[in-house]
Amino acid sequence: MRTGFTVLLSGIAGAVAGAFLTGKKVSKLVNARKKKSDGQAATMHFFNQWLSAKQAGKCLADYFIQNHYKKIMVYGMGYIGERFVDELEESGIEIVAAMDRDASSIFADVPVIGVDVEIPEVDCIVVTPVFYFDEIYHMLRQKTEYPIVSIKDVLEKV
Repeated sequence: MRTGFTVLLSGIAGAVAGAFLTGKKVSKLVNARKKKSDGQAATMHFFNQWLSAKQAGKCLADYFIQNHYKKIMVYGMGYIGERFVDELEESGIEIVAAMDRDASSIFADVPVIGVDVEIPEVDCIVVTPVFYFDEIYHMLRQKTEYPIVSIKDVLEKV
């Protein structure tokens, strides 16, 4: 009788533990997908603001000219980074390098370096992943004292 009760109790405990662990795993997955979705929404919102600014005749290069930033590094070569490099192409602003965690798989018109490489001499670093700015800022701040700005802040100041 005691053995049957012990087996039953062990079975219940195992089921509860399994449900708990499965719930934790599902929760992590849901949170990761939500963060990615929030990042994509932030990117779309930024592109909308940028397009509105362009339609109003504003140019992101003006921010760098006003602040005497002639040589910059771009962090992030996703959609925003690619378009940003294109926009500055004929502005007189030199993009010394782009830094990206997936540098080896990116082909661009500027040198692309990984996050483990020393930051070249620049006047300013522009972070293009708008949703992840805070964590990227802290990572870069540990590597350099150069000014670090979000492309979102650049857009708001032109």
